[in-house]
Amino acid sequence: MIVNELIITGRYYRVLIDKTKKLWQRISYWTHSTDVEFEDGKNAEEKLGAINGITSNVELENEDMAASIKAVHQINSNLANISIYVDDNGNLHFKNSEGADSVLPFSAGRNITTQHSHFILSSWIGHPPNPSSLYKYSSFAVKKGKISVVTINKPFKENLLLPQISAPTVVCNGTTYNLKEVFRINGNWGNENGNPDYACSIRVGTFEVKYDQTIKVQATSTGSGMASSEYIISEVTNIY
Repeated sequence: MIVNELIITGRYYRVLIDKTKKLWQRISYWTHSTDVEFEDGKNAEEKLGAINGITSNVELENEDMAASIKAVHQINSNLANISIYVDDNGNLHFKNSEGADSVLPFSAGRNITTQHSHFILSSWIGHPPNPSSLYKYSSFAVKKGKISVVTINKPFKENLLLPQISAPTVVCNGTTYNLKEVFRINGNWGNENGNPDYACSIRVGTFEVKYDQTIKVQATSTGSGMASSEYIISEVTNIY
């Protein structure tokens, strides 16, 4: 049977217990925790029933105890006395609230080197090309670890036409790897049709170095078609 209910809250009544002294008892209607509903639809038991008290003891690990303001103040005071810093030798220091200083030599055994190089690669038209211009590379001596490679291709002369030059690749571990192009600017330099015919681009890649070796950043030219030249600038960072 469907029952229509009108929910009444905040009701209480008084009982006169001493007429001479005009002393009354105020008695509220008893309400169960499951009858008290919050705006999100949960009742008081669901919201607060898991809390078994409030404590100022910061050493307790009970999940059903709430921290008092005193406990929170103590924790904040302890945190204020904790410091983390790096010394001149690259060591990480952790000083706790009691002043004990732990040293973490996180930089030990790791080195970082960065090398730069560039070459000019050309394609030719109208006459036999110089074979040494068709393939060029930069060499980098690296240690076992990881390397990041960044290359920048940019025009050597802005009035030249469509280049017949490949994107740079990296030879490492006896394998040729491609680089990912992350930035590019096209231009209409000398192209009568008005099409984007020449570009500056940035390519990047990260590779695992399996053993100490010399890697190559290389590019090739078809040596035919349009005449063009461009710089290939390379930066190699080695972490080992």
